[in-house]
Amino acid sequence: MSRRRRGWAAALALLAAVPWGRAGAQAQPGSGAIESLVSQISFGIPSSPAFALLPGQASEVQHVVTPHDFQSAISTWTTDGKLHAGAALDFRPFSTAGSLREYQQHPSRQIAWRTVFSAGTAQAADGSTDVMVAAGLRIPVIDRADPRADPAVVRRLENAYQAALLAQGPPGLNATPEKFVQRADSAAKLIQPVRDSIAAANWNRLKWDLGVGLAARAHSGVFRQDSLTADRGGFWTSLAVPVGSAIQASGTAKLTLAQADSAGAERVRGVVGGRLRVFPRGALALSAEAAQVFARYRDRTDQDESWTHVGVLLEFPSTFLAGFIRSGWIGVGYGGDLSRAGERAPQLSLQYAFYQNRVLKR
Repeated sequence: MSRRRRGWAAALALLAAVPWGRAGAQAQPGSGAIESLVSQISFGIPSSPAFALLPGQASEVQHVVTPHDFQSAISTWTTDGKLHAGAALDFRPFSTAGSLREYQQHPSRQIAWRTVFSAGTAQAADGSTDVMVAAGLRIPVIDRADPRADPAVVRRLENAYQAALLAQGPPGLNATPEKFVQRADSAAKLIQPVRDSIAAANWNRLKWDLGVGLAARAHSGVFRQDSLTADRGGFWTSLAVPVGSAIQASGTAKLTLAQADSAGAERVRGVVGGRLRVFPRGALALSAEAAQVFARYRDRTDQDESWTHVGVLLEFPSTFLAGFIRSGWIGVGYGGDLSRAGERAPQLSLQYAFYQNRVLKR
Protein backbone atom coordinates (compact mmCIF):
# COMPACT_ATOMS: atom_id res chain seq x y z
CA MET A 1 0.00 0.00 0.00
CA SER A 2 1.43 3.43 -0.92
CA ARG A 3 2.21 6.00 1.77
CA ARG A 4 -0.52 8.30 0.46
CA ARG A 5 -3.18 5.59 0.53
CA ARG A 6 -2.09 4.49 4.00
CA GLY A 7 -2.42 8.08 5.18
CA TRP A 8 -6.03 8.35 3.99
CA ALA A 9 -6.95 5.03 5.54
CA ALA A 10 -5.21 5.80 8.83
CA ALA A 11 -7.00 9.13 9.11
CA LEU A 12 -10.40 7.50 8.65
CA ALA A 13 -9.53 4.76 11.13
CA LEU A 14 -8.55 7.35 13.73
CA LEU A 15 -11.73 9.38 13.21
CA ALA A 16 -13.95 6.32 13.51
CA ALA A 17 -12.14 5.08 16.61
CA VAL A 18 -12.66 8.25 18.68
CA PRO A 19 -15.25 7.52 21.42
CA TRP A 20 -17.67 10.26 20.40
CA GLY A 21 -20.51 8.68 22.39
CA ARG A 22 -23.90 10.40 22.16
CA ALA A 23 -23.49 12.96 19.44
CA GLY A 24 -26.73 14.70 20.25
CA ALA A 25 -25.53 15.88 23.65
CA GLN A 26 -23.69 18.94 22.37
CA ALA A 27 -23.63 22.27 24.20
CA GLN A 28 -26.05 24.91 23.01
CA PRO A 29 -25.02 28.50 22.10
CA GLY A 30 -25.48 30.02 25.53
CA SER A 31 -26.85 28.20 28.54
CA GLY A 32 -30.41 29.43 29.12
CA ALA A 33 -33.81 27.87 28.52
CA ILE A 34 -34.48 30.01 25.43
CA GLU A 35 -31.31 28.77 23.72
CA SER A 36 -32.45 25.20 24.32
CA LEU A 37 -35.91 25.93 22.94
CA VAL A 38 -34.44 27.46 19.79
CA SER A 39 -32.28 24.38 19.26
CA GLN A 40 -35.35 22.15 19.27
CA ILE A 41 -36.73 23.65 16.05
CA SER A 42 -36.08 21.03 13.38
CA PHE A 43 -36.19 21.53 9.62
CA GLY A 44 -35.87 17.87 8.70
CA ILE A 45 -32.98 15.41 8.74
CA PRO A 46 -29.88 16.66 6.92
CA SER A 47 -28.16 14.57 4.27
CA SER A 48 -25.24 12.81 5.93
CA PRO A 49 -22.09 14.24 4.34
CA ALA A 50 -20.16 11.01 4.92
CA PHE A 51 -22.21 9.28 2.23
CA ALA A 52 -22.42 12.10 -0.31
CA LEU A 53 -19.50 10.82 -2.43
CA LEU A 54 -20.17 7.08 -2.33
CA PRO A 55 -21.42 5.49 -5.57
CA GLY A 56 -24.81 3.85 -5.94
CA GLN A 57 -26.82 6.51 -4.12
CA ALA A 58 -30.56 6.70 -4.81
CA SER A 59 -30.30 10.48 -5.18
CA GLU A 60 -27.52 12.45 -6.87
CA VAL A 61 -28.69 15.86 -5.59
CA GLN A 62 -27.83 16.79 -2.01
CA HIS A 63 -30.69 17.85 0.29
CA VAL A 64 -29.84 21.25 1.83
CA VAL A 65 -31.40 21.63 5.28
CA THR A 66 -30.70 23.27 8.62
CA PRO A 67 -28.45 21.01 10.77
CA HIS A 68 -30.01 19.20 13.69
CA ASP A 69 -28.43 16.99 16.33
CA PHE A 70 -28.14 13.25 15.80
CA GLN A 71 -27.37 10.52 18.31
CA SER A 72 -25.14 7.55 17.67
CA ALA A 73 -22.89 5.25 19.66
CA ILE A 74 -19.58 4.36 18.00
CA SER A 75 -19.48 1.11 20.01
CA THR A 76 -22.29 -0.29 17.84
CA TRP A 77 -20.17 -0.08 14.68
CA THR A 78 -18.17 -3.29 15.16
CA THR A 79 -18.56 -6.86 16.35
CA ASP A 80 -15.41 -8.91 16.96
CA GLY A 81 -13.34 -6.41 15.00
CA LYS A 82 -15.60 -6.39 11.92
CA LEU A 83 -17.57 -3.40 10.77
CA HIS A 84 -21.34 -3.29 10.39
CA ALA A 85 -22.59 -1.75 7.16
CA GLY A 86 -25.13 1.02 7.65
CA ALA A 87 -23.70 2.64 10.81
CA ALA A 88 -23.70 6.45 10.95
CA LEU A 89 -22.62 9.27 13.23
CA ASP A 90 -23.35 12.98 12.75
CA PHE A 91 -22.50 15.80 15.12
CA ARG A 92 -21.44 19.45 15.23
CA PRO A 93 -17.75 19.70 16.24
CA PHE A 94 -17.77 23.49 16.80
CA SER A 95 -20.87 23.79 18.95
CA THR A 96 -19.41 26.18 21.55
CA ALA A 97 -20.65 29.41 20.03
CA GLY A 98 -20.99 31.71 23.06
CA SER A 99 -24.19 33.56 23.87
CA LEU A 100 -27.07 34.04 21.47
CA ARG A 101 -26.19 37.74 21.14
CA GLU A 102 -22.62 36.87 20.10
CA TYR A 103 -23.93 34.20 17.76
CA GLN A 104 -26.26 36.66 16.02
CA GLN A 105 -23.56 39.30 15.62
CA HIS A 106 -20.82 37.11 14.15
CA PRO A 107 -21.46 35.19 10.88
CA SER A 108 -18.29 33.17 11.46
CA ARG A 109 -19.77 31.78 14.71
CA GLN A 110 -22.93 30.84 12.84
CA ILE A 111 -21.01 28.96 10.16
CA ALA A 112 -18.93 27.13 12.79
CA TRP A 113 -22.01 26.16 14.83
CA ARG A 114 -23.87 24.81 11.80
CA THR A 115 -20.93 22.77 10.47
CA VAL A 116 -21.69 19.04 10.59
CA PHE A 117 -19.12 16.24 10.76
CA SER A 118 -20.23 12.81 9.67
CA ALA A 119 -18.80 9.30 9.62
CA GLY A 120 -20.45 6.12 8.43
CA THR A 121 -20.19 2.70 6.84
CA ALA A 122 -21.83 1.10 3.82
CA GLN A 123 -21.56 -2.18 1.93
CA ALA A 124 -19.00 -1.81 -0.87
CA ALA A 125 -21.16 -3.62 -3.46
CA ASP A 126 -23.93 -6.19 -3.65
CA GLY A 127 -22.54 -9.55 -2.60
CA SER A 128 -19.25 -8.06 -1.39
CA THR A 129 -17.89 -8.61 2.11
CA ASP A 130 -15.95 -5.34 1.93
CA VAL A 131 -17.27 -2.34 3.84
CA MET A 132 -16.82 1.31 2.90
CA VAL A 133 -15.80 3.66 5.73
CA ALA A 134 -16.55 7.30 4.95
CA ALA A 135 -16.14 10.68 6.65
CA GLY A 136 -17.39 14.06 5.55
CA LEU A 137 -17.76 17.68 6.57
CA ARG A 138 -20.75 19.83 5.57
CA ILE A 139 -20.37 23.59 5.98
CA PRO A 140 -23.61 25.63 5.71
CA VAL A 141 -22.16 28.96 4.58
CA ILE A 142 -25.59 30.58 4.25
CA ASP A 143 -28.69 29.46 6.12
CA ARG A 144 -31.50 31.99 6.27
CA ALA A 145 -33.64 29.42 8.10
CA ASP A 146 -31.35 29.28 11.15
CA PRO A 147 -33.63 30.33 14.07
CA ARG A 148 -30.70 31.14 16.35
CA ALA A 149 -29.53 33.89 14.02
CA ASP A 150 -32.92 35.67 13.95
CA PRO A 151 -33.55 37.98 16.97
CA ALA A 152 -37.28 38.18 16.12
CA VAL A 153 -37.61 34.39 16.37
CA VAL A 154 -35.79 34.35 19.70
CA ARG A 155 -38.03 37.13 21.10
CA ARG A 156 -41.15 35.29 19.96
CA LEU A 157 -40.02 32.09 21.69
CA GLU A 158 -39.02 33.97 24.83
CA ASN A 159 -42.39 35.71 25.07
CA ALA A 160 -44.28 32.45 24.51
CA TYR A 161 -42.14 30.69 27.10
CA GLN A 162 -42.67 33.38 29.73
CA ALA A 163 -46.43 33.34 29.08
CA ALA A 164 -46.49 29.55 29.53
CA LEU A 165 -44.66 29.90 32.86
CA LEU A 166 -47.07 32.58 34.08
CA ALA A 167 -50.07 30.46 33.09
CA GLN A 168 -48.95 27.84 35.61
CA GLY A 169 -49.22 30.30 38.47
CA PRO A 170 -46.54 31.05 41.08
CA PRO A 171 -44.30 28.12 42.07
CA GLY A 172 -44.86 28.65 45.80
CA LEU A 173 -42.53 29.75 48.55
CA ASN A 174 -41.24 26.25 49.33
CA ALA A 175 -40.83 25.09 45.75
CA THR A 176 -38.01 22.57 45.30
CA PRO A 177 -35.47 22.62 42.43
CA GLU A 178 -37.31 19.64 40.98
CA LYS A 179 -40.50 21.73 40.92
CA PHE A 180 -38.79 24.46 38.89
CA VAL A 181 -37.49 21.85 36.45
CA GLN A 182 -41.01 20.45 36.04
CA ARG A 183 -42.38 23.95 35.39
CA ALA A 184 -39.72 24.60 32.77
CA ASP A 185 -40.38 21.28 31.04
CA SER A 186 -44.12 21.89 31.07
CA ALA A 187 -43.69 25.39 29.58
CA ALA A 188 -41.42 24.02 26.86
CA LYS A 189 -44.07 21.45 25.88
CA LEU A 190 -46.84 24.05 25.86
CA ILE A 191 -45.05 26.20 23.29
CA GLN A 192 -44.39 23.34 20.86
CA PRO A 193 -47.04 24.80 18.48
CA VAL A 194 -44.99 28.01 18.37
CA ARG A 195 -41.85 26.09 17.43
CA ASP A 196 -43.79 24.19 14.77
CA SER A 197 -45.11 27.47 13.38
CA ILE A 198 -41.59 28.91 13.17
CA ALA A 199 -40.30 25.80 11.40
CA ALA A 200 -43.18 25.88 8.91
CA ALA A 201 -42.58 29.56 8.15
CA ASN A 202 -38.81 29.25 7.71
CA TRP A 203 -38.21 25.88 6.05
CA ASN A 204 -37.98 27.32 2.55
CA ARG A 205 -35.27 29.94 2.95
CA LEU A 206 -32.03 30.49 1.02
CA LYS A 207 -29.32 27.94 1.92
CA TRP A 208 -25.84 27.29 0.55
CA ASP A 209 -23.66 24.37 1.61
CA LEU A 210 -20.08 23.34 0.91
CA GLY A 211 -18.89 19.80 1.59
CA VAL A 212 -15.83 17.57 1.49
CA GLY A 213 -15.48 13.84 2.06
CA LEU A 214 -13.13 10.85 2.09
CA ALA A 215 -13.83 7.12 1.86
CA ALA A 216 -11.76 3.98 2.45
CA ARG A 217 -12.45 0.30 1.82
CA ALA A 218 -12.23 -2.16 4.72
CA HIS A 219 -11.40 -5.49 3.12
CA SER A 220 -13.69 -8.26 4.40
CA GLY A 221 -15.03 -5.67 6.85
CA VAL A 222 -11.91 -5.98 9.04
CA PHE A 223 -11.33 -2.74 10.92
CA ARG A 224 -7.53 -2.51 11.06
CA GLN A 225 -5.14 -0.06 9.44
CA ASP A 226 -3.48 -2.79 7.35
CA SER A 227 -6.94 -3.83 6.03
CA LEU A 228 -7.98 -0.31 4.98
CA THR A 229 -7.19 1.18 1.58
CA ALA A 230 -8.10 4.67 0.43
CA ASP A 231 -10.90 4.58 -2.13
CA ARG A 232 -12.08 8.08 -3.03
CA GLY A 233 -12.35 11.70 -1.99
CA GLY A 234 -14.00 14.81 -3.30
CA PHE A 235 -16.13 17.88 -2.68
CA TRP A 236 -19.52 19.33 -3.53
CA THR A 237 -21.64 22.44 -3.25
CA SER A 238 -25.41 22.74 -2.97
CA LEU A 239 -27.79 25.69 -3.17
CA ALA A 240 -31.48 25.77 -2.20
CA VAL A 241 -33.87 28.62 -3.05
CA PRO A 242 -37.62 29.11 -2.50
CA VAL A 243 -40.02 29.01 -5.44
CA GLY A 244 -43.17 30.29 -3.80
CA SER A 245 -44.25 29.08 -0.38
CA ALA A 246 -44.66 25.37 -1.17
CA ILE A 247 -41.82 24.61 -3.60
CA GLN A 248 -38.08 24.44 -3.00
CA ALA A 249 -35.55 24.28 -5.86
CA SER A 250 -32.03 23.02 -5.17
CA GLY A 251 -28.94 22.36 -7.22
CA THR A 252 -25.76 20.36 -6.67
CA ALA A 253 -22.31 20.24 -8.27
CA LYS A 254 -20.12 17.35 -7.12
CA LEU A 255 -16.67 16.04 -8.09
CA THR A 256 -15.21 12.72 -6.88
CA LEU A 257 -11.66 11.46 -7.44
CA ALA A 258 -11.27 7.70 -6.99
CA GLN A 259 -8.21 5.47 -6.62
CA ALA A 260 -7.99 3.68 -9.99
CA ASP A 261 -5.80 0.62 -9.37
CA SER A 262 -6.26 -0.99 -12.77
CA ALA A 263 -6.96 -0.07 -16.38
CA GLY A 264 -10.65 0.55 -16.90
CA ALA A 265 -11.29 1.55 -13.26
CA GLU A 266 -13.23 4.75 -12.66
CA ARG A 267 -10.96 7.61 -11.60
CA VAL A 268 -13.21 10.69 -11.86
CA ARG A 269 -16.95 11.21 -11.49
CA GLY A 270 -18.77 14.53 -11.70
CA VAL A 271 -22.41 15.42 -11.13
CA VAL A 272 -24.44 18.53 -11.91
CA GLY A 273 -28.13 18.35 -11.09
CA GLY A 274 -31.25 19.92 -9.68
CA ARG A 275 -34.28 18.96 -7.62
CA LEU A 276 -37.75 20.29 -6.92
CA ARG A 277 -39.46 19.47 -3.63
CA VAL A 278 -43.17 20.27 -3.61
CA PHE A 279 -45.46 20.36 -0.58
CA PRO A 280 -49.01 21.19 -1.70
CA ARG A 281 -51.77 21.65 0.83
CA GLY A 282 -52.46 18.55 2.83
CA ALA A 283 -50.04 15.72 3.49
CA LEU A 284 -48.93 15.04 -0.09
CA ALA A 285 -45.26 15.59 -0.95
CA LEU A 286 -43.37 15.27 -4.22
CA SER A 287 -39.67 15.25 -5.06
CA ALA A 288 -38.35 15.29 -8.64
CA GLU A 289 -34.72 15.46 -9.68
CA ALA A 290 -32.53 15.27 -12.77
CA ALA A 291 -28.74 15.15 -12.89
CA GLN A 292 -26.06 14.84 -15.55
CA VAL A 293 -23.29 12.45 -14.54
CA PHE A 294 -19.93 11.98 -16.25
CA ALA A 295 -17.27 9.35 -15.56
CA ARG A 296 -13.65 9.03 -16.67
CA TYR A 297 -11.65 5.81 -16.56
CA ARG A 298 -7.95 5.03 -16.17
CA ASP A 299 -6.07 4.32 -19.41
CA ARG A 300 -9.37 3.65 -21.23
CA THR A 301 -10.57 6.96 -22.64
CA ASP A 302 -12.77 5.03 -25.08
CA GLN A 303 -14.89 4.03 -22.06
CA ASP A 304 -15.42 7.59 -20.81
CA GLU A 305 -19.15 8.24 -20.62
CA SER A 306 -21.90 10.53 -19.41
CA TRP A 307 -25.53 9.86 -18.65
CA THR A 308 -28.65 11.40 -17.16
CA HIS A 309 -30.09 10.31 -13.83
CA VAL A 310 -33.77 11.05 -13.12
CA GLY A 311 -36.03 10.30 -10.19
CA VAL A 312 -39.50 11.09 -8.88
CA LEU A 313 -40.92 10.25 -5.44
CA LEU A 314 -44.54 10.75 -4.42
CA GLU A 315 -45.29 10.37 -0.71
CA PHE A 316 -48.68 10.31 0.98
CA PRO A 317 -50.18 9.02 4.26
CA SER A 318 -51.51 5.49 4.26
CA THR A 319 -54.83 6.82 5.56
CA PHE A 320 -55.56 7.57 1.89
CA LEU A 321 -56.06 3.80 1.63
CA ALA A 322 -58.48 3.56 4.53
CA GLY A 323 -59.38 0.00 5.39
CA PHE A 324 -56.10 -1.46 4.13
CA ILE A 325 -53.37 0.11 6.29
CA ARG A 326 -53.94 1.86 9.59
CA SER A 327 -51.08 4.33 9.93
CA GLY A 328 -47.83 5.29 8.27
CA TRP A 329 -46.67 6.58 4.91
CA ILE A 330 -46.50 5.22 1.38
CA GLY A 331 -43.82 6.23 -1.09
CA VAL A 332 -43.99 5.54 -4.81
CA GLY A 333 -40.80 6.18 -6.76
CA TYR A 334 -39.84 5.98 -10.42
CA GLY A 335 -36.46 6.66 -11.96
CA GLY A 336 -32.98 5.49 -12.80
CA ASP A 337 -30.22 6.12 -15.32
CA LEU A 338 -30.78 7.03 -18.95
CA SER A 339 -28.49 6.22 -21.89
CA ARG A 340 -25.68 4.40 -20.07
CA ALA A 341 -22.94 3.01 -22.30
CA GLY A 342 -23.57 -0.57 -23.36
CA GLU A 343 -27.24 -0.50 -22.41
CA ARG A 344 -29.87 -0.52 -25.11
CA ALA A 345 -32.72 0.85 -23.02
CA PRO A 346 -32.99 3.25 -20.07
CA GLN A 347 -32.58 1.52 -16.70
CA LEU A 348 -35.75 2.81 -15.06
CA SER A 349 -37.74 1.13 -12.32
CA LEU A 350 -40.96 1.66 -10.38
CA GLN A 351 -40.82 0.98 -6.66
CA TYR A 352 -43.07 1.49 -3.66
CA ALA A 353 -42.67 1.15 0.07
CA PHE A 354 -44.61 1.50 3.33
CA TYR A 355 -42.90 3.09 6.34
CA GLN A 356 -43.79 4.61 9.70
CA ASN A 357 -42.07 8.03 9.43
CA ARG A 358 -42.25 10.25 6.39
CA VAL A 359 -39.16 10.81 4.26
CA LEU A 360 -40.00 14.07 2.48
CA LYS A 361 -39.99 16.79 5.13
CA ARG A 362 -40.05 20.55 4.91
